[in-house]
Amino acid sequence: MAPEPYIAISFEEMKTLLHHKPFIANYVRSLTYQFCSMYHDGAVYGRVLRKFGRLQSLTVMAHIHISAFDDILDSKRFETYDSEENWGSDSEHDEVDEAHEDDWGSDGDFDVAYDPDGGVWLPDTVQGFMNWNLMSQPLRNALRRLMNLPTLSFLELSHIDNFPTQVLAFSHGLQVLSLCRCQMASIPSGGIILPNDHYQVRLQELRITPGGKKNAARLKGFLSTGVPVLELSHIRELTFTITTVFDVPQLGELFDGLLHLETLTLTFSDFSKSIGQTIATHAHRLANLHVLRIRRGTVRMANYQNALLSQVLDSSLSLNKLEDVDIHIEAYATISTVFANDLEMVALNLSDASMFPELKSVAITVFWSEDEPEEFLVEVDDEDILEATPFGIWDSFGTTHLASLANRKTVHVSYSLKDFYGRAIAS
Repeated sequence: MAPEPYIAISFEEMKTLLHHKPFIANYVRSLTYQFCSMYHDGAVYGRVLRKFGRLQSLTVMAHIHISAFDDILDSKRFETYDSEENWGSDSEHDEVDEAHEDDWGSDGDFDVAYDPDGGVWLPDTVQGFMNWNLMSQPLRNALRRLMNLPTLSFLELSHIDNFPTQVLAFSHGLQVLSLCRCQMASIPSGGIILPNDHYQVRLQELRITPGGKKNAARLKGFLSTGVPVLELSHIRELTFTITTVFDVPQLGELFDGLLHLETLTLTFSDFSKSIGQTIATHAHRLANLHVLRIRRGTVRMANYQNALLSQVLDSSLSLNKLEDVDIHIEAYATISTVFANDLEMVALNLSDASMFPELKSVAITVFWSEDEPEEFLVEVDDEDILEATPFGIWDSFGTTHLASLANRKTVHVSYSLKDFYGRAIAS
């Protein structure tokens, strides 16, 4: 599906437009707000943002070129929220954890961004972060107001540090939540004062690339005794991107609370053995799974043995209601043989009707590139890894390595070979 058209204008242009034609704000249903710097008049920005009262979709993110100097602490920005909104002071709920460094872990080597539709991994090493604590109070209040609009059903937060988790609990119309590399702040130890008519947000879909080791735990935290931040048990679709070793346990934490999961999308380039173990341990939580999507990006040469899909979908896994499997992988000449054999093992596992009795469709897309990543440009002694004509493997892959699955007549099998731009090479 093609993305909906949108208008991109500067803040000054938007301010001028709404000054002359304020009614236009009532027709805006989707808004993306990018921070390029925190050094601006938050009161002015806040007044403009408050004009959008009928949003259905909101994205708040740090611009990729946000100034690194914006993370320098400014004590004047640590202001108290309005007491009438029952948010408490910044010192109570927006403070940086003492174990902040431990919460993030050392994940600098794994900063990657993935386009699940295009299959391309992009370097994320220059991406900056926006620190919620360092925003002015008027701007924070305005953003919270937008996030808590009763009309809002989609919220995306990207690269925001110290985001107060409890804000999500008041987004009563929220159905889809997307979190990309955000660090969620802990709930105040004394809990949150709730209105008598407070009701829980029942998410239908969660998309998450963790930004800290405790993100899943904080999403499953409690505002007060017996009142969770979000009601996650009704989630039907989960998209989880794994970029560090700290992310896999969080996948298990989320599985523990899901009772109706129907669609699961997993994106990774490493840790496949741990992912497989997590799935096996929580297989009972996947009893209603109908759709499984796997997206594997660039694999580091040293880690190729921990990127095997057969470790995720091993021979012992049984998913009785699984109907559709969709796999995207990136392939390079150096280890084509290994990955082709790995996919053949996956196909063999999926061909077992006793383990996947409802399976109807399997689609495999290989994104091929003759230009290997720089990290692959090393001498390889293992002859089993190298392939003299690697492209030949993928060109005939559909009729050779997928034969066992193709023989299962009740399953439609499709295979396509594309370049990194998504253009078909062979199918």
